[in-house]
Parts: sequence; structure tokens; C-alpha cells
Amino acid sequence: MLATLSLLVNLALPASLMAKDTVKSDQLQLLIEPYLWVPGINTTAQNGVDVSIDIDTAISDLKFAIMGVVGVQKGKWSFMIDTFYADLQDTKDSSISGIKRTTDIQAEVKLKAWIVTPVIGYTLIGYDKNKLDIIAGARYLKPELFASVNSDRTQSHDPVISGSNEYWDGIVGLKGEIALYDQLYMPLYMDIGTGDSDYTLQAAGGLGYRFGPCDVVAGYRYMSWDFKDSSFLKDLNLSGPYLGVKFVF
Repeated sequence: MLATLSLLVNLALPASLMAKDTVKSDQLQLLIEPYLWVPGINTTAQNGVDVSIDIDTAISDLKFAIMGVVGVQKGKWSFMIDTFYADLQDTKDSSISGIKRTTDIQAEVKLKAWIVTPVIGYTLIGYDKNKLDIIAGARYLKPELFASVNSDRTQSHDPVISGSNEYWDGIVGLKGEIALYDQLYMPLYMDIGTGDSDYTLQAAGGLGYRFGPCDVVAGYRYMSWDFKDSSFLKDLNLSGPYLGVKFVF
């Protein structure tokens, strides 16, 4: 994945220009990028129970969210923190008709998740509007999940999944921008890491347009974790479209 991103940026830059460097300013710059990411969510518990929330359900069941990137850049060095928090609650009532009677069933899912990713970046390639940074940092994840299925026969209120964990993983990756036409460009991002989880990875790509005071970026983002046996979850996958507005001061 990281090699693919590097190759894409390398192909976008003529070999005669790659040796040149346009990162000249040592002026400190502030970056603020609020965004909206609405992912579909899939997770499997250690007891084998699967929980899936599609994108439409995630939009309708979202109770509260915080999403955005803040950072600073000076010369070739940068420091960014990406913060994502979502609180989803979903309750569905349904009925199953049998030969003798109809059974009412209620399914309830509550999911809260913090994802915080601080990284340090260094520009390897910078020419005109093309850029390739190497990044290193960490990713923090705290999922809280409660899921239960109750019927009028059992009147049971015991959850089929209930738990919370915290994970810290070290990550390395690449972040790039490929100029396409005039103010239009393609942002690309990939990272991979391990630590408290067996592995975690992230990939994102899309299109950006530079207006006067800001950039508008839209694309698709994917994040995944594979957890150790000691976790109450086996895996967690989030994927969906995003839309952001980036300001640089």
C-alpha cells in the first residue's frame, strides 16, 4: 500500500524535477480541517457475533460527533492530530410470524468510538503542487459497544455484546498530493501499524479543489483493526465517504 502511494507520486513528477525542492519557507503555518466522515461499520466479537451498521443507518442514528484535523507546518516538518468521535444508537422493532403466534423482537445497538491519530511528517518530495510526505506516529482507539436482542418470549435483557477497550498502535505511512489540473489535485493517504492490536491500517483518496481561502476535499476513507485474543472484539472496519474543508494560515 505504501509503495503504491509512493509510485503514484513518483509517476506524477518528471524525473528531472524530483530533485528540486520548493519547500523553502520556514514560516510557521497553521492547518485546520473540519470534515464529515460517515462510515459503514462492521465488527465481530470474540463470541462470534457480528454487528453491521450501513452508511444510511449511521447517518440516521448518529447522536453526536467530533471530526477534524489540526496541525502546524514549518519548512519540511509537520505535526498533525486527526480526531474522530462518534456516538451512534439504534433500536429496531420487528415481528416474526410463526404457525401459532407472532413474536415481537427488539434489537438495540449502542456504539461510541474515539479515534485519535497524532503524526509527525517530513516532506520527501515537493515540487509545485505535488508533494510526498513520510509520516510516523500513533493511533488511539477506544470503542464502547453494547448490543442486545430481546423478544417477548424470553424477556431477556442480557447483552449479546458489551465491552470497552483502549488500544495504542504505532503507525508509519505516506501522505501525498498529485496535481491534476489547475487548482484540482488528488490527495492520497496510507498508513499501517501495530501495538495493542495485531495490526491497523488506513487508506484514503479523493479529489481536492483549491479556492482562494480554503481547499474543499471529498473522497473515500477506510480504517481497519485486527485485535488480539484478549480483546472483546476480533476486528473492526470502518469505510465510507468524507467531505472536508481545509484552511491554512
